[in-house]
Amino acid sequence: MTDQHARATRLAPQDRTRTAASYARKSDANESAVQDQHVTNAERALHDGFDIPLELRWGDDGVSGTTTKRSGLDALLALIQSGNAPFQRLYVRDRDRLARTADPRYTFYVEFLCKLQGVQLCYTTDKKHVTYGDGGDEGMVEFITSALKNMKAHQELADTRKRTTRGTRTSLKKGHFVATRAPYGYDRWLARNDTSAFVRMVPDGERIRMADHHFRLRVNPAEQVALQHLFDGIRQRKAFAQIARELEAIGAPRAGTTPWSASNVRDIATNPMHKGDYVYGRLKHDGAPTPAHELNAEEATTAPVLFADFMPDAPLSAAEWERIQAVIAERLALARHQKPSGTRYLLTSILRCSTCNTGLFGHRQAPRGGERVRMYRHPVPRAQGDTVPCPHANRYLHAEPLETAALTATRLLLSSDEAQRLARQELARLRENAGAAHHATALRETEAALGAAKRAAAEANVRAARAATEMERQIHDATMLTLAAEAQALTTRVEALRMDAVRIADAEARLPAMEARLTELQHSFERCSSDERKVIVATVIDSMRVDFAANHVEVRVRAA
Repeated sequence: MTDQHARATRLAPQDRTRTAASYARKSDANESAVQDQHVTNAERALHDGFDIPLELRWGDDGVSGTTTKRSGLDALLALIQSGNAPFQRLYVRDRDRLARTADPRYTFYVEFLCKLQGVQLCYTTDKKHVTYGDGGDEGMVEFITSALKNMKAHQELADTRKRTTRGTRTSLKKGHFVATRAPYGYDRWLARNDTSAFVRMVPDGERIRMADHHFRLRVNPAEQVALQHLFDGIRQRKAFAQIARELEAIGAPRAGTTPWSASNVRDIATNPMHKGDYVYGRLKHDGAPTPAHELNAEEATTAPVLFADFMPDAPLSAAEWERIQAVIAERLALARHQKPSGTRYLLTSILRCSTCNTGLFGHRQAPRGGERVRMYRHPVPRAQGDTVPCPHANRYLHAEPLETAALTATRLLLSSDEAQRLARQELARLRENAGAAHHATALRETEAALGAAKRAAAEANVRAARAATEMERQIHDATMLTLAAEAQALTTRVEALRMDAVRIADAEARLPAMEARLTELQHSFERCSSDERKVIVATVIDSMRVDFAANHVEVRVRAA
């Protein structure tokens, strides 16, 4: 529609005589139907004595009439509101092509926008085009009639949704499957309406419409075997991840294109289809509304609806399925109760690779047939681009010896005079760098020189006002440039000296408090909580560099 808009705006306003435009819309993508509407509009315009050129046709294909944001309509209205519309009339097949909004005023709003710019909005199916005249009874009748038509268009949409919902539920009551993907353990089959005989299996996602046929679910034997293994694992109170690994190991058909995972196992195990019940419109997140039984569900509800006994040969009875759900709920509650805090891994953000400086993260790994152990893992870059990946990516290190080394280093530092020595050493370095012995004198001298430079610049300005010749003015300009450069250099020097003085004073003030804080840490480190201990370790240790090649870890203590 952008090209049409550009072509239309190039037409001169004087070309508007007996020229009209067309707008068409279709909810389902159907370009031929949109073109048919344009043809109908053109025929009515020709009957009225108007011509609709090809470049003055706008449309929205595959766009619902309930939305007021449409690229084609927006471009058309923008052209009309600009006052440069090269047409006097706009033809739309019917009001429901313009809008199906719940608010009938939207259609009047568009009509009024067109009228303000001298464009009459005409509906092709109307025997007489509405003009509203200048008021009076006839104009009021036209207004009420149009409002009723707008409300009818919205009501027709609501009725269509009700008919669709009603038809879907009727099909489900008959055992027809209406979704495009079959639940795990079943396949979609095309079946005859009269005998319910299966004709052929249809892959997930494929859409087929065939007269006197419908879709039914049929057991997938291989997936049913995997289901039994899955439910047996839950009965034995195995973790979802362990069941997923076992299913992957025995080559069970996957629930999708990705390998088996804990989330796959949980989603399948909690699907009531495996006890024979089908939930239409079920939401897949916590807090989903409880499905209403299809006998009690409202006709136009969008909430989940339960169809009991949808599959007569379900792998679990209702009692077995409830026991499975009880085990799942018990395990989830236990997992939430035992969920570790974020401080389970002491060296997060501290432990780094000495080769690429990438931080290692905590990871619980379960060796084959063993219990899970705490590890630190070198991450694998998601997108390598042009960079060369670290040769140690995806390497694992046991957490216990690394954290023991970190705690030992922290204890030694807190229990000795090393921390105080480092703090005093840092203060001495600051004093040395700033030239503390002559700092005050240097600051006073620099400030005096800056004041002299400013006074010299003021005197030069007085002399410049008295300059009588061009030579004197040139000498003044050169003098001012020199003084300005000198003043800038002195200003920078003064600011640097003042910042050094502030840093030294701050370090002097913090040193006693730091020594007192370290003494306090020495006494509390051994009896503090894991959260507090992690904070202390991060305060004392700057980083731990892992050299995978040399099998060595370097502990770097944070400066004071």
